[in-house]
Amino acid sequence: MAHPSELQDYLNACRARVESQVAFFREFAGAVGRADDDEERGLEPMLESLEADYFNNLVIVLDAYFADSRRDSPGPVAREVEALSDSLIHGEGELLPEPAARIDEGRSILGLKAGDSIRLTAQNFSRLADAYFAEIERRQGL
Repeated sequence: MAHPSELQDYLNACRARVESQVAFFREFAGAVGRADDDEERGLEPMLESLEADYFNNLVIVLDAYFADSRRDSPGPVAREVEALSDSLIHGEGELLPEPAARIDEGRSILGLKAGDSIRLTAQNFSRLADAYFAEIERRQGL
């Protein structure tokens, strides 16, 4: 196990990368929103699809950051992130029943159930990531 200061540095670096990716997407979406009406009509559906793909992929990245350090006793948010990641990799965008069973419904950040489509937005990904990092800090005593 890493020294607490090393773990905190790693967590801060991961958080900064995630925040940078969210900020990049929001800036990009803002540029699309500033396009004139004719251009925006064609770009808006593509932006919605890109948003879901982009943030779904970031869930997989988020899961990978701390996969080794939380396998023994993951908290409820880590289990939700892991279930989403597993389902995105193996379930073609739907929350699979077996991973969904790991989610504590009463403490779920996104409230998805087995069979639901996983289509994250910048807003709900940010909520999930913030809760994930906070849980890791809490569980590691940082």
